[in-house]
Amino acid sequence: MSLEPTQNGSRREFLRDAARYAALGVVAATAVVVSPWHRQPPGEAGCRERGLCNGCVAFDQCALPAALAAKRAGNGG
Repeated sequence: MSLEPTQNGSRREFLRDAARYAALGVVAATAVVVSPWHRQPPGEAGCRERGLCNGCVAFDQCALPAALAAKRAGNGG
């Protein structure tokens, strides 16, 4: 019972490809975690405009204390 060289080569190729795809998966998962689309919406994660409500695109939906005070004052920040 002897192994053909192609079987050994196939095993090496399989292991190399498995490692390559595992590394690709790690890179893809890291990109998803650090991407801006993964961040929580304003009001849950914190203010993205450093407390300056004037001109903020999320002002209408924001529930942070600074936005609520600006809404009560009626000046939009």
